Amino acid sequence: MPELLFFPIADGQLAALEVDSARRQLYDRVNDVLDRLEADPGDASVRRLRYQSPPIWGVPVYGSGEEWIILWSESETGPMVHYIGETPR
Repeated sequence: MPELLFFPIADGQLAALEVDSARRQLYDRVNDVLDRLEADPGDASVRRLRYQSPPIWGVPVYGSGEEWIILWSESETGPMVHYIGETPR
């Protein structure tokens, strides 16, 4: 199974989310998506949105009354998570 790789901003956001008790539901749902991504990057559930430039995938995540998104791309060593955070409006 390929290992998930994280850009520093995504890793930092995940760490901050983990210690935010008011966002526990959101943290759990983000982790559920990351688990699915790590287990099967080809699964349709982690390829909900496709962006062309740059070529990345997006997965909306809802929890704790907020809408976030995980942006990731494929690399030779495994899925690369670029961003975990609020969905831009």
